[in-house]
Amino acid sequence: MLSRKIKHSKNNKILDQFENIFLDFDGVLFNSNFLKGKAIKYATNIDDNNERRKLFINFFVENNGLPRELKIKKFYPKNYQSILERYNNKLSEIYGNAKLTHSAYDFLEKYKQKNFFILSGGNLIEIKTLLHLNNLEKYFTKIFCAPELKEKILTNNKHNKSIFIGDSKVDYEAANKSNTPFILMTDYSDWKDWILYISTETHVINNLSELN
Repeated sequence: MLSRKIKHSKNNKILDQFENIFLDFDGVLFNSNFLKGKAIKYATNIDDNNERRKLFINFFVENNGLPRELKIKKFYPKNYQSILERYNNKLSEIYGNAKLTHSAYDFLEKYKQKNFFILSGGNLIEIKTLLHLNNLEKYFTKIFCAPELKEKILTNNKHNKSIFIGDSKVDYEAANKSNTPFILMTDYSDWKDWILYISTETHVINNLSELN
């Protein structure tokens, strides 16, 4: 499968040409995708249609980066509010347990003279809480998050000195549609078949240590 010539980037000079670094939150800065998976499984256990529930959970996980509101409403228009509430409540219980991804702190320190932006499909309060718990607020110029879509945020806020580091298909497509240079990080991603979709010109890293 790895016979495709994917650019595995272990060149710590790659970011030198950029002034603005957009970072996805879950799966890039924090190892937290699995916590959101746990929360959505809990939130939907009130659905007795096992086939629908299974399809939805797969859709939810495979589309990390899309606002939860859009994903839930697509499958559960009638039970939207109750499932969203259950998800938010469960996530608030466990989200504080999320740990930084490998070398994330060293990465922020190394490039602290650049402008860091968080670009997430998550909730602003949750993001701010986790940043505060880990004393990371000082590194970020601004947080962009749901309900606005990533493609729109990148289009409206980037210029030719910007790059986006993400871990999902949603991230990859948002970067392509907004003509933003992109690095895919795979160690904590739920996007298992990424190699079938990405351009051979896409830079790929396992984790942030490869940019340090």
